[in-house]
Amino acid sequence: MLNMRELSDYTDKVLIQIWNAILPSQLYSLIAVGGYGRGTLHPFSDIDILILSPEAPEDKQVSSIEHFIRALWDVGLEVGHSVRTVAECLEEGNADITVLTTVLESRPLSGSQILYDNFHSTLLKNIDIHHFISEKRREQKYRHNRAKDTAFSLEPNVKDCPGGLRDLQTIIWIAKCCSFGATWSELFSQGIITKKEFVQISRHQRFLDRIRINLHYHAGRRTDRLTFDYQTFIAEKFGLKDDPAKRASEKLMKRFYRAVRSVQLLNKIIIQNLTERVLSSKTAIKHSIDSNFQITDDLLEIKSPDLFRKKPELLLEIFRTWQKNHHRVNELSVETMRAIWHASSIKISFSRQKIEFRKVFIDIIRDERIVTHTLRRMNEHGILGLYIPSFGKVVGQMQHDLFHVYTVDEHILIVIRNLRRFAIPQMAHEFPLCSELMSSFAKPELLYLSALFHDIAKGRGGDHSELGTIDAKRFCIAHNLEAEDTSLVVWLVKNHLLMSSFSQKEDFENEIILQIFIEKVKNEYRLTALYLLTVADIRGTSDKVWNSWKAKLLENLFHLTRGQFAKKDKRQSSQIVMTDKKKNIINHLAGHGVNYISYKMIWDKLDFTYFSRFDQSEIIWHTKNLLNCNEDAIPLIKVKVDQDTDGIDVFIYAHDKKELFSKICGFFYHINLEIVGAKVYTSNSGYALDSFKLLQLEEIPNSKIEDIEIALRDSILKNKDYPLTGRSRISSQQKYLPIIPKVEFRPDENGSHHYLDIISSDKPGLLYKIATVLATKNVTIQTAKINTLGHRAEDSFLVKGDVFGDLKNIAQLESEILDLL
Repeated sequence: MLNMRELSDYTDKVLIQIWNAILPSQLYSLIAVGGYGRGTLHPFSDIDILILSPEAPEDKQVSSIEHFIRALWDVGLEVGHSVRTVAECLEEGNADITVLTTVLESRPLSGSQILYDNFHSTLLKNIDIHHFISEKRREQKYRHNRAKDTAFSLEPNVKDCPGGLRDLQTIIWIAKCCSFGATWSELFSQGIITKKEFVQISRHQRFLDRIRINLHYHAGRRTDRLTFDYQTFIAEKFGLKDDPAKRASEKLMKRFYRAVRSVQLLNKIIIQNLTERVLSSKTAIKHSIDSNFQITDDLLEIKSPDLFRKKPELLLEIFRTWQKNHHRVNELSVETMRAIWHASSIKISFSRQKIEFRKVFIDIIRDERIVTHTLRRMNEHGILGLYIPSFGKVVGQMQHDLFHVYTVDEHILIVIRNLRRFAIPQMAHEFPLCSELMSSFAKPELLYLSALFHDIAKGRGGDHSELGTIDAKRFCIAHNLEAEDTSLVVWLVKNHLLMSSFSQKEDFENEIILQIFIEKVKNEYRLTALYLLTVADIRGTSDKVWNSWKAKLLENLFHLTRGQFAKKDKRQSSQIVMTDKKKNIINHLAGHGVNYISYKMIWDKLDFTYFSRFDQSEIIWHTKNLLNCNEDAIPLIKVKVDQDTDGIDVFIYAHDKKELFSKICGFFYHINLEIVGAKVYTSNSGYALDSFKLLQLEEIPNSKIEDIEIALRDSILKNKDYPLTGRSRISSQQKYLPIIPKVEFRPDENGSHHYLDIISSDKPGLLYKIATVLATKNVTIQTAKINTLGHRAEDSFLVKGDVFGDLKNIAQLESEILDLL
């Protein structure tokens, strides 16, 4: 396997040999540009060349050039080429910064050296350095924004992520433009980087290059996304091996995340240093803040180079000062960043028992200004993990659950950011209820601290929620939080999964289930805090995990629970609750001109189970549709779009039969609709009243709603089967981070039904398969909650059947479901 230099040298020889055979004239100059021009050619990367001409080529010369290019393609070289004069290069470069960057990285291969020298000197002489630096920084910022300003996704782009190879190249481009050199050793000799920075950045360059080379060779093509399937292979190439604590791929990625974090910081230090060298103002405006810090122009800097060695507590104070002066400060000065980096790298220890440390950190958390931004900067400089060692342990740690797409530390900071956005009035349109609750929450810093510790114990083994409470409690006590505040933070860390689990797995509209949740939460203050943390947490896992349906479930659970807390008598009998519910529905229908007498006979056929299983809006919808339903209209199918969730609600009224539920699931699978919830009820007279909540995998226009009703009715009447169409493709995440399926039956609170909990990798038709197996055992599904977390499925069912009278039969059914998973 050739390295980059060897591959570049070999390509040089091939090009020069063909050039000399076809265009031996010294009239033109053959020039390598771009990455190839750097002499570091990655496998399968573009081979960019410039054919420099003293003037526009004539027809005969054009023919020779075309012959040369065809010959390159004939020998298997994928070449990107351009033919330009020096003047055209300048014109194109001035119009497009990417063209200028490409030709800036150039070296002559063959042909006229005089023409190349003229081109190179003219190019450097005519570059607008100020414009070039500004455009390169803007380009980098745009690239970082596209990556959501993080390199800490679980499948990062090695080249374009923040801290990736492109950030290293950007430094060299700017340095070369400013005539400081084109290599790290040249930048060191020019005093642009220190010896320590030279050693670090050279090591990171070799590490990232090696990853990209192996990535290209293994893929057999140019690809820069380090997906799970490639991570395992490349880890082997680095000599890394699995052990009981970590996979080899985890070890590789931890090194990667730490490398790119270091590159991000070095990129900031070096580019700022280059900018100051070339563009610094001769009349810098200084403003003294105190005896330790000052602002020079828009840079915050220390007054003494050994400040942090003498006073390590100021490693926190510098970020607090930045937070307080954020409207005047754009960045830290180069020497200040270097001083922080040096202090953090030699691990100056914090003693959190010292009151000055504790006060500064709590002030940062309590301040309403740029809390998230300040914590991010502290993490970027390694100070957050230094101050809270347990946080330092999760920096760069992967999460193998198929729905978190960020490392643990990045996820934590995103959750804090989400909470902070709830507190910003300009963001109230995003989550109105969360913003309303946050605006009246007395101590938002308690939510930020809960977010900081909620996943901090991941990777230690054991329950991270339980282990995290130990760290959270120790921190709160050390920082002199009031006992009530400490209690809330510890409770939130321990129970941060409680509300998402209840909303997505339990039938919380059932009075008994809701009461269990109420007993765990205790009061409205905790409920509000838990709701805010839960929304922020789920939104911080992945764009694919959060959806309007999950939002609706959480909001419904919040409102139901808060309503119970608002009542003086929380323990009303179920009969009183049901009577109130029916009265509300009757009054609503009467307000819309529907008299109770017109549907009394319908209600008389429905028992307590129906009215407890379905909520008021569902019962109203069902009742309106059943008013004029005669035997000829059965099965009755009604479909509507839920305006709150953009999902689809389906109501089915049909004669009950053994495989009705599974056949309906098959129909929805067939038309590519995802079931996220279902409620099933069978009346004593043998009619099924089933309700489904669906998400659209492909947008369905309103005109097609009636088509769904007609097709589903036809499917039920003809008892259609829908075989699964082939084997579903397994994603790289599922292949290399497989989930061990789990199936568990447990009796409900009354002992009349059983809960079925399933965890497995998600796949098309999963619910259809499960429903089919249950139908063969005469098990009926009463309710279904389908919870998809990325590529992970966590589904819960309330089921009933004679099979549950025998433990042996239950074990056999569990085994059959496991087999299909």
